[in-house]
Amino acid sequence: MTRARLFNESDTARPITTTASAVGLPAADGYPLRDLWQHTGGRSDGAIAATVPAHGTVLLRVRAGADRADRRPGPYRYRLRPATA
Repeated sequence: MTRARLFNESDTARPITTTASAVGLPAADGYPLRDLWQHTGGRSDGAIAATVPAHGTVLLRVRAGADRADRRPGPYRYRLRPATA
């Protein structure tokens, strides 16, 4: 398990992307994600992306392989994007 911090230093909201390997995770079939501030979950095939607000940060917990979050009911398989105000 690791944490990925996506920073946006620009004056507008932007999609910020990295990869599981770039944050130090081993190759896996999938990566459960958890936005630690929005309290939402998702799953990635290796790309870790979020639309980050202007001058904002998104903090994600990322794991390699299966995770308990995968077994929760609900629509949890999507790329994380912070809620808009």
